[in-house]
Amino acid sequence: PVARLTRAAGKMSAGDYGCQVKVSSRDELGQLANSFNEMSKKIKQEDEFRRQFIADASHELRSPVASLKVLVESLLIKHPKSKEETIEYLTDINGQLDRLSRLVNDLLMLSRIEKNKASLKKEPVPIRQLLAEVKENLRLLAAEKQIEITITANSDILWPADRDMLYRAVYNLADNAIKYSPVNSQVQLNSAADEEKLTITVKDQGIGIAPEHLGNLFTRFYRVDKARERATGGIGLGLSIVKEIVSLHGGTVSVTSV
Repeated sequence: PVARLTRAAGKMSAGDYGCQVKVSSRDELGQLANSFNEMSKKIKQEDEFRRQFIADASHELRSPVASLKVLVESLLIKHPKSKEETIEYLTDINGQLDRLSRLVNDLLMLSRIEKNKASLKKEPVPIRQLLAEVKENLRLLAAEKQIEITITANSDILWPADRDMLYRAVYNLADNAIKYSPVNSQVQLNSAADEEKLTITVKDQGIGIAPEHLGNLFTRFYRVDKARERATGGIGLGLSIVKEIVSLHGGTVSVTSV
């Protein structure tokens, strides 16, 4: 059994993640082998997750970079004949740069979350004030669609959390709600708390989500409607960031839709 464990450890160090050791005994060596096998499976799952994440991120980065290359090459070859045509090209380039910037910022946020899993900068956060800041920073986006943002929260709620991360989670949810809501509707930011739990709810009057998509909504790079997401600038990371932040605080996130 010791020799088998040693060989398996050698395989792991060489990158053969997921290898298992067959030990039938129930003594300390058997317990050690079982622990090794569990560790090996988790490392393999983590490795597969990271590989998939890198592949997805590379794919998402490739698209705006390719679009930028086409636009710039067109400018170099075609030489626009009017100021209006030049502005049209530059507007398209600026849009692709914005998309690329959002993607990089989201990837950096996910990296920061991974880095801070061991330690959060927790402090008493005034929740109503945080919701008010989200509302203020989304005011112009909401005004473009005549959307009213309302807040229902007690002014005395203080909750221990990493303020910047909690703000980002609520902002992402509210931003998402505005993007997929019709003109002249309402987005509600609500919070309630007792001694054990803080609940923050973002409610909209949007187009709704089909039941088959609900389970994947917080998965990285998942998009319900890829064409519609690209039209609104979505890359499928906003809601996964929400999930990571909430999980980091020991909480859960869920969605209901009709």
